[in-house]
Amino acid sequence: MRSRLDVLAVVFRARAATPLALTFALCLAACPAAKKGGAGGGTAKGSAGAAKGTAGAGTSNAKAPQPPKGKVGDQRPAAKAATGVKTPKKTFALASKETSRASFLGVASARLRKIVSTFPKVEQRPVAAPLSLTTSDGTGLELLYLSAKVVLEGPLAFTQLHLVFKNPRPRTIEGRFSITLPPKAVVSRLAMRMPHGWMEAEVVERQRARRIYEDFLHRRQDPALLEKKAGNQFRARIFPIAANSDKEIMISFSQQLEGAKTPYRLPLKGLPKMQELAIQAYLAQATQTAAATSLGGTTLTQKVVKVEKENYKPDRDFVVQQPSGAPAALRKGHLAVVRIAPKPKVAVAPPKGLLVLVDTSASRAAGFASMIERLGVLLRTLRKNHGDALPFQLSAFDQTISTIYRGTLGELRQEHLAALLARQTLGASDLHGALQWASKVEGFDRLLLVSDVVVTAGETDHGALKKAAKGLEANFKRMDVLVTGGIRDEVLAAKLVRGNLPLDGVVLDDRKPAEALAARIGKATVSNIEVSIPGAKWVWPSRLDGVQPGDEVLVYADLSAAPADKAPIAVRLVGGIKAEFSVPWATVKGPLLQRAWVAA
Repeated sequence: MRSRLDVLAVVFRARAATPLALTFALCLAACPAAKKGGAGGGTAKGSAGAAKGTAGAGTSNAKAPQPPKGKVGDQRPAAKAATGVKTPKKTFALASKETSRASFLGVASARLRKIVSTFPKVEQRPVAAPLSLTTSDGTGLELLYLSAKVVLEGPLAFTQLHLVFKNPRPRTIEGRFSITLPPKAVVSRLAMRMPHGWMEAEVVERQRARRIYEDFLHRRQDPALLEKKAGNQFRARIFPIAANSDKEIMISFSQQLEGAKTPYRLPLKGLPKMQELAIQAYLAQATQTAAATSLGGTTLTQKVVKVEKENYKPDRDFVVQQPSGAPAALRKGHLAVVRIAPKPKVAVAPPKGLLVLVDTSASRAAGFASMIERLGVLLRTLRKNHGDALPFQLSAFDQTISTIYRGTLGELRQEHLAALLARQTLGASDLHGALQWASKVEGFDRLLLVSDVVVTAGETDHGALKKAAKGLEANFKRMDVLVTGGIRDEVLAAKLVRGNLPLDGVVLDDRKPAEALAARIGKATVSNIEVSIPGAKWVWPSRLDGVQPGDEVLVYADLSAAPADKAPIAVRLVGGIKAEFSVPWATVKGPLLQRAWVAA
């Protein structure tokens, strides 16, 4: 039975269909003009009441301009649908389930507009911790100690984390361990310290794993259940955690470093103060010495980086660059991985019209203000590259869709980004519904999705989402995805931008500089590139799509039919690009390459 507090929470959530309903309740009560314009279902008339400026800038004029044409406001459904209200000419049709509501940007209150344009100035929520162990009621256990051992071997990296948590409670509890791993990371080990030593977890089918966990739980033995959640997040249920005692957990994972200049990053920012932090990173690099074995190969040397801190609260991640002499190819027996840079020749492909669709679901809460700020810088850069007259629309979605602005990119102002920020992060992410809605939007040939691509509502099947992306073809030629946030699904993002529309798009990382992101949005891509390695029984990927200059690709191969000599590995590309690469390789320990090879 729900508690009174839970019921109240549900009631408030239902009444807060408009994201500003609670935040600005007092403000609306204090603004007579706002009460006249914002209470009903129509759009209030009045001056814009805010200084004119570009996205991300605050340049003001003495005379306040009128709102840009075609601007519409929040379209989240009201508790009661408005009836008998004629849709304004410039209000563009949204999903059929939505109900037209007034635009808060049209509220005739300069005071309210000023408040909105400056709210909030700080992050609404602190950065989420990359790992935690909590009780069933959500209370976090104290992290006493974190030790990390990192091995960088060319395009691959291995990480082992040793974590010690403290249960201060006078009773035995069940814990919920959560960790956000790098994109495409593969977990290789989960273990817990027991009186007799480390107890190792085994990989089994999900439903069977849950049955085993519940069985051990009832027998009061020490089980742990690790499951992959949305995107790159993993969670484990751990029981028991003894009263007033420490709980030690060991987790290991491997990951790819696709680019030679891609740094290794161990997320630490957001973690609480801990008694001790210890990191050892082993950086392998090739040398020019004689062959390492009778069959050839390259000798490797290692650099060791050590970090030791006490009573430390991380304010940044641990980041280390790959050594300059790191090998571009690794081989162990018949298994190999090779890093190549295709370097296609592509033409400039400027958008003729751009629809930006921003994910404002609850998973985007941490760092949302910073994300909006970075988006503003990107839009300002796109304006510089493609001109003021570029047709532009800015919309937001969670379970519903709101169009913040429609007009030209040159008329976009800081207040529109403030409106996007003030919409807040609420609800779940219905990406399927957002794509279906976007397929009906006319006047643009390019779509930029800004999201973590973690789908939590509506249709979640990848096949159905690809079909929805293909449905954009009636109005759009290309779709790009700007991936943001720590928890992200880059695999799904790649499926959405390739093989669905006339032109393949790219997956972008919003942590990259705005100039680099804007340049990639403005360039064409090359697809249908066939990949082969002479003598290989198996190659993955066998085809490359959506490639641009600067992209680097990891190619995995089974070389059991190739000569086991010291000759470089040859990689051939035909089709969209015709090229051949001869890559020297280094010998690597089997498990690291085997895990990456199986994951590929």
